[in-house]
Amino acid sequence: MVRERAGMSSAELAEKIEVKEIEMRQLERGELDADWATLRVIARELELPLDALIELAEESAPGEGGEQWRRWSREAERERDVD
Repeated sequence: MVRERAGMSSAELAEKIEVKEIEMRQLERGELDADWATLRVIARELELPLDALIELAEESAPGEGGEQWRRWSREAERERDVD
């Protein structure tokens, strides 16, 4: 997990981005959607470009929801390449 590689606990990152720890854990499990502002703050705190954070999230999203997200992402890329 990116946060762990950055040497941060979920509580530390939650505090930095000003959300409750339970919300941070829900975000990490894909149970809660983040708005763009929150994603930008997370990327900044993890010292990652936003696009890299999104790619990592897509690659590691759990379960059926994660697989659906990866399918949508691949379809969007194919459509973009066709245009």
